[in-house]
Amino acid sequence: MDTINRVRIEVNGARFVISSQKDQKYIKELGAQINSDVKELMDSGRNITFNEALTLSALNYLDAYKESERNADHLRGQINAYLEDAGRARIEADEAKREIARLRRELELARRAQGDPMGEKSHE
Repeated sequence: MDTINRVRIEVNGARFVISSQKDQKYIKELGAQINSDVKELMDSGRNITFNEALTLSALNYLDAYKESERNADHLRGQINAYLEDAGRARIEADEAKREIARLRRELELARRAQGDPMGEKSHE
């Protein structure tokens, strides 16, 4: 069973207790980043309240998350296309190998039919 960690963070003087299975150090790092973002917004001189700063921070994080998801979906699509291309190339290579083997057999038969000594013991 996973342990639930209770971590105290502070954002612009407001204290929060976060319950999470994630590492305490990680949660504190997240809290410090949010605190930094909120402070930056509130110190920007635009007369922003704490709730507005939290909301703007949440919107910024959600936007970054959504953009990351779009990028990940795009990368998954590219990887799938590359895998399909590689699969087609592998099939084409196998077909080419079979064709080469068939042509070698035909060449050997043709040499034998002409009495070519190379056709009898070909070491290609």
